Amino acid sequence: MAQVAMLWFHNPMTEIQRLSIRSFLHHGHDVILYTYGTIEAPDGVIFKDAGEFIPEDEIFLAYGSYAAFSDIFRYKMLANTDYIWVDADTVCLRADWNFDDYILSFQEPFKVTNNVISYPQDSLLAKKLVEEAVYVSDRIYDYLGPVLVTRLVSELGLGDKVLPEQTFNPVYWKNFYDTYDPAKRDLVLNRCKGSHAVSLSNYMLKFHNLDRDNFPAGSAVAYWDELFK
Repeated sequence: MAQVAMLWFHNPMTEIQRLSIRSFLHHGHDVILYTYGTIEAPDGVIFKDAGEFIPEDEIFLAYGSYAAFSDIFRYKMLANTDYIWVDADTVCLRADWNFDDYILSFQEPFKVTNNVISYPQDSLLAKKLVEEAVYVSDRIYDYLGPVLVTRLVSELGLGDKVLPEQTFNPVYWKNFYDTYDPAKRDLVLNRCKGSHAVSLSNYMLKFHNLDRDNFPAGSAVAYWDELFK
């Protein structure tokens, strides 16, 4: 059983976040949900105060998203806990999360992502991520995420710790809509065989103004939604 941590704000959860939480609970994992204030979430989550790591008045938006803030938050949280960070659009597909002390994975060849990530609190990676994750406006969207993590993994010689894309990112992020396309349901489910999780790319859905509360009938995401009720 794993202990996974997520972050969510005051705004209501979409069905994507609810599905993500339910999928981890379904497989027997603990879900620690850091929040600012009270929010509605599926039964079974463990609520914790996000202000433990960053005060609420330091929340910021970048590119209309909290993603950059979330990057900074997760590094501070991981430097002080033994949890596994997972983005709240991640669907858990397996119960056996038996990983080593480092959980790092490729998003695509040569690019290490941080949608599922963990490492020892006393590691140099933990220290460097906290030190170097500083928000600067007008920087590229993911410079505090995959860009920073990939560089530090390379500089610190941690390349042998990185898991393949198939582990947590079996659907390439540019093909995010495949999980919502009924015509590609079987393709996606086959692609996810053996994977521990898959990302539903909440940001891409939001960016393209797609419905995050109603899943197309016959799609892979609708299948998971029903499976993890």
